[in-house]
Formats: sequence, C-alpha cells, structure tokens
Amino acid sequence: MKALFKTILKLAIIALALYGITLTKPEEAAHKQAIAQKINAQAENDPLLHASNLLHGAQDAAGVYPYAYKDYRVLSLMKDGNKTVSFGIFKRVFVLKNDFRS
Repeated sequence: MKALFKTILKLAIIALALYGITLTKPEEAAHKQAIAQKINAQAENDPLLHASNLLHGAQDAAGVYPYAYKDYRVLSLMKDGNKTVSFGIFKRVFVLKNDFRS
C-alpha cells in the first residue's frame, strides 16, 4: 500500500510540473517579437540586411509572417519548412536561426 501511495504521489508531482510548464509556454507573439529583435540587432551591423528589412521586413504589409507557429503543449516552435527558427519554454523564446538574409 505504501508503494502505491508513493507511485501515485510521484505521478501527481510529474502531472503538476507538466501542467505548470504548459501554463508558461510562450505564445506566437512572443516568438515574433524575439525574431524581430534578433533581426534588428543583426541589421545594425549589416547594411544589406537593414536595406532588405526596410524593403520587405520580417512581416509583409498583408500580415503574412514567413514562419509557421507550432504548439506542442509544453513548448512552442516557429518553423521555416523543416528548420526550427525559434523555440519557447518557461515564458522564454530562444532564436536558433542566425542568418535572416534569405
């Protein structure tokens, strides 16, 4: 009986931890903001990227964003085809793509 109680307690702790992680998953807007900040930081040092951002931007006039948002409950991703551009967990977004010229 004691072993069953310990197992149930461990499962409850794991379930609560996973539920907490799902509550802190960043939304799509947070990914877009992090990517835009990374692009702007790179554009300060790269005049070609700056000119491209002025002409096209990361988001076009119609509001079509070039990356797809994927929600996996405990974490979220922005993908460019098969490649992951950013991932988010615990209200933090990490941008993985380093070159936004293409």
